[in-house]
Amino acid sequence: MSDIDLLEREDELAAFRAELASTAQGTGSLMVVSGAAGVGKTRLLEELRSQARDAGFRVLSARGHQQGTSAPYGVVRQLFDPLVATLDRSERAHLFQGPARQAQPILENAPDPHTRPRIDATLNGLWWLVLALADERPLCLVVDDSQWCDLESVQWLAFLANRVDTAPVALAVAIRTGDRTQDDKLTGEITAAPHAVSIRPAPLAEESSRGLVAKHLGAARNTQIGAACHAATTGNPLLLMELLKALRTPAGTRISDPVDVHKIGARAVAGLVARRLEALPTEAVMLARAIAVLGDGTLLQYATQLAGFGEDAGEAAARRLEDAEMVRADGPLYFIHPLIGEAVYQTMTPSQRSDAHVSAALVLRRNEAPIHLIAAQIQLIPPGRYDDALSLLQEAAASALDAGARGSAAAYLRRLLDEALTPSLRATTLRQLGEIETLLDAESAVNHLRQAEALLTDPVQRAQVALALGPALFFTQRNADAVATYQRAIATLPDTADRSLRQALDAGLLAAAVDDSTLYPAARERADALSGLAPNDYDPPLASVLSWHEARTGSSMDRCIALANRGLTLPAGEDTAAIFAYSGLVLAVADRYEQTRAACNHRLEYATSTGSVFDFAIASWLRGIVAYFAGDLVSAEADQRQAIAAGEEYGLSAGLIHGYARLADALVERGELDQAEATLGQVTCPQPLPPLAHYDWYLHTRAGLRLAQQRHAEALRDALEVGTRYESLGGCNPAFIAWRSQAAMAYLGLGEPASAIRYADQEVERARAWGSPRVLGRTLRVAGITRNREGLSLLQDAREVLADSQAVLERARTSLTLGTLQHQLGDPVTARQTLWEGLEEARRCGAEPLARQAHDALIAAGARPRRRSRTGLAGLTPTEGRVATLAATGKTNRELAQALFVSPKTIEMHLGNVFRKLDIQSRTQLGSALKRQT
Repeated sequence: MSDIDLLEREDELAAFRAELASTAQGTGSLMVVSGAAGVGKTRLLEELRSQARDAGFRVLSARGHQQGTSAPYGVVRQLFDPLVATLDRSERAHLFQGPARQAQPILENAPDPHTRPRIDATLNGLWWLVLALADERPLCLVVDDSQWCDLESVQWLAFLANRVDTAPVALAVAIRTGDRTQDDKLTGEITAAPHAVSIRPAPLAEESSRGLVAKHLGAARNTQIGAACHAATTGNPLLLMELLKALRTPAGTRISDPVDVHKIGARAVAGLVARRLEALPTEAVMLARAIAVLGDGTLLQYATQLAGFGEDAGEAAARRLEDAEMVRADGPLYFIHPLIGEAVYQTMTPSQRSDAHVSAALVLRRNEAPIHLIAAQIQLIPPGRYDDALSLLQEAAASALDAGARGSAAAYLRRLLDEALTPSLRATTLRQLGEIETLLDAESAVNHLRQAEALLTDPVQRAQVALALGPALFFTQRNADAVATYQRAIATLPDTADRSLRQALDAGLLAAAVDDSTLYPAARERADALSGLAPNDYDPPLASVLSWHEARTGSSMDRCIALANRGLTLPAGEDTAAIFAYSGLVLAVADRYEQTRAACNHRLEYATSTGSVFDFAIASWLRGIVAYFAGDLVSAEADQRQAIAAGEEYGLSAGLIHGYARLADALVERGELDQAEATLGQVTCPQPLPPLAHYDWYLHTRAGLRLAQQRHAEALRDALEVGTRYESLGGCNPAFIAWRSQAAMAYLGLGEPASAIRYADQEVERARAWGSPRVLGRTLRVAGITRNREGLSLLQDAREVLADSQAVLERARTSLTLGTLQHQLGDPVTARQTLWEGLEEARRCGAEPLARQAHDALIAAGARPRRRSRTGLAGLTPTEGRVATLAATGKTNRELAQALFVSPKTIEMHLGNVFRKLDIQSRTQLGSALKRQT
C-alpha cells in the first residue's frame, strides 16, 4: 500500500464504516464520492471494498470507460456478470425468479426476439435481483467513474439510489467533478437522493505534501522543494506521486530549484506518462496506445492485433506495462488510473488517433466483436472515414433497441446523421431517431421529426412522420401543434392510403384534443366525421378514444360499450395503457363492473409478469374506480393507494391527479374528511387551472368534499366551475361528472330549493338518456331530496332502479334517505325495514358516516341496532387489509412486495401493524384471525 493512499482520509474511512454498519442492520446506504481527477476517489473505493469484504458483505464493482465503449447496460453487466457466470442452472433459476427475470435477458445477452424489454421493467427486474442477492448477505455495489457510464446504467443507478435505504444494500458511486456525464439530470438525481452521504476527499494539506517530499527525496532536502511540489500539484495525491516518481529519476535527483519543480508539475500526468513511455520498449508503447484507443476492459487479443504484433510479443508488452505501474493485465486490460489512460491517449496526435480508431474498428470487425464495440470506434472517427459506417451504426442501433436501450440506440443514430446520407435515408434515420427520443428527450424528438418531415414530399411518408411527431409535441405540452400536425397529415393523405394509417392519425388527433377545451372543437369536428361506422369497423385505438368521447357527450350507452369492447381487443403491451384506460373507464360508468374488474385483473397480471409499472398503476387506478362505484370502499382506497405508491415510487407523475382525486372520493365516503383534504392538498394546481380534463376530476372531488364538510358556498363554486369546464368538452353525461347533483345539494344547503330542484331535474334527464342504474339512481335520489316530503316517489323510483344493481353504496344512500322520509311521513314499520337494509349495505361498503346516520335513524324509528367496534379486522387500514389477505394465502413478504410493486420493508411495516391490531404473533395465526373476525 502506498504511503500516500489514505493520508488525511480518516473522516472518509469513518463515514464508510458507519454506512456499512447501518447497511448490515438492514438500512441501506448511498455514498457519493466526488472530486477532481486524481484526488483519491478510486483508492477510497478500494478501501471501501476491503472494509465491506471484512464485514461479510458480497462486493460487486464496476467502472465507467472514458471512450464510451460500454454496451447498453455495460456497467450493470460489469457488476453482475462475474457473479452470474459462476452460477449453475438451478442457481440462476432461483436468482432470476419473479420480477428479477426481467433482468435476465440483459445480463445473459439473450433478448427475446419477439419483444423488446421495457426500461421500467428492466430497472424493476434489476432492483429485485439486488434484493435477492441482499437476502443472502449484505450487498455492496461500487461504481467508479460513473460520469462515463452508459446511459442505461446511469438510469439504473439513479433508480437504485432512491431505493437502497429499504434493503441491506450499500451503493457507492464515484463521480469526477468537472466532467460532463452521460446524463447530468440523472447524476443529479443520484447526488440529490435524500439519504445520500456526500464524501468529498480534499487535496492534501501543504504540510502533508512536504512530509511526503521529504520522505521520498530525502529528509535533508530543503522545504522550498516540498512547498513547490505542493503548489505544482495543488495537493492532488495522484499528481504528487507522479511528480515524486519523476523527481526520483537520476535526472530528478539533481533538482534543487523550486522553479524546476514547477516546470515538471505544469505538465502534470501527461508529461510524466510520456517520459515513462519513453523508457519502455516500442512494443509496450504501442500496446499502451492500443489500450487507450480500444478503451479500458479491452481484450489483449484485440489490443495486440491493433498494435500490430504477435500474441507472445503482446503478452510481454503487457507485463512491461504492468511492471511500470501503468496497466493491470490479469484479465481484460485496464489502466491503473483513468488519468494514465487519458495521458497515453493524448500522446497521439489527432490524426494518429483518428487512424487508430479506423484500424480498431477493422480489428474488432475481423474478430466478430460485439457490435457496440465496433460502433463505439466509429463514433470517434470523423464522418466519411469508414466505408461501412452506415450499415454498422444501423445494426448497432437495432441491437440496442432489441435490448430495450433507447438511449444507446439514439446515440448511434445521431452519429449516423453525421455521415453523408441520401435524402431518403436521412429522413428515415431522423424519423427513427425521433420515435426513439420521444420518451427520452421529447424536445429533441420534435426537432428531428420536423427535419424528417421537411425532407419528405410523399404524403404517406409525411403522415407516418406525423404519427411520431404528434406524441412528441403532446409530451412537450404543445397540444395545438400536435393537432395541427395530425390535421395536415389527414388533409393531404390520398384516398388510396392504408385505412389503418388514416385511423391511427384520427386516433392521435382525438387523443391530443379531446381533453383540452381549447382544442376540443377540432376533436368534435373530426369525431363527427367518423361517427357513421359500426364499432368493429374502427381499429382498437380509434374505437377506444371514440368510446370515451361519445360516452362523455351522451351517445347511446350500447354503442359506447361496443366501442369500448373493440378498444380492449388490442392486446396488452407497450403503449396500450391509454387505450385500456379509455375503454375501461367507459365500461365502468356503464356499470359493467365484473367485465371491467376482470380486464383490470388481466392487466395487473400482465404488469406483474412484465414488470410494467405504468400498466400496474393504470389498472390499479381503474379497478379502484370500479370498487368505488360498486361500494367496496376498502378496496377502492387500497387500489388507489397502490396506484399512487407505484406512480410516486417510479416517477410516473402523469395521472397522479386522477389517483389522488379518486382516493379522496373514497376517504370522504369513509368519513376521513381530514385525510381527504390532505390528499387533495398533494395535488399541485396552477392558477388559473389549465383547460385540461384531469383538473375537472379534481374540482369535482373537491366539491364533494366541501359538501361533506358543510361548506356549501365553496362546494357550489367548485360545482359550477367544473360544470362550465365539463360542458366546454362536450360533457353532458353525469355518469362521469355529476356536477348538477353537487350544485343541487349545495343550493339546498344554502336555502335555495328552487335552484336545487332545477339542477337536480336537469341531471335526471341526462341520466335517463345514458341509462346506467348507478347514475340514474343517484340523480333520482338527489331530485327526491331537493323536494323534501314531496320527493317520496322519486326516492322509491331510485330504489327500484338500484334494486338489482351492484352499486351497493348508492343503494345504501338511497335506503337511508328513503327510510328517513318514510319515518317522517308516519310509517315507522316500513321505515325500519328500509333503514335496516341501508345500515347493512353501508357497513358492507365501509361507509362509516352513512352507517352512523342509518344507526341513528333506526333508533329514532324505534329499532335497537348495535354499534360495531372498529377493533380487530375493522381497525385495519385498506392497505393493511389487502396485505393481510394476500399474506394469509401463503405469499412471502417478497412475493407480496413484488405483487404490489413496493419494497419488502414496506410489507414488513404493514404486517407489523396487522399483527398488533389483530393481537397475533406470527403469519401462521393470520388465516384463523381473519376468519374469526369476518
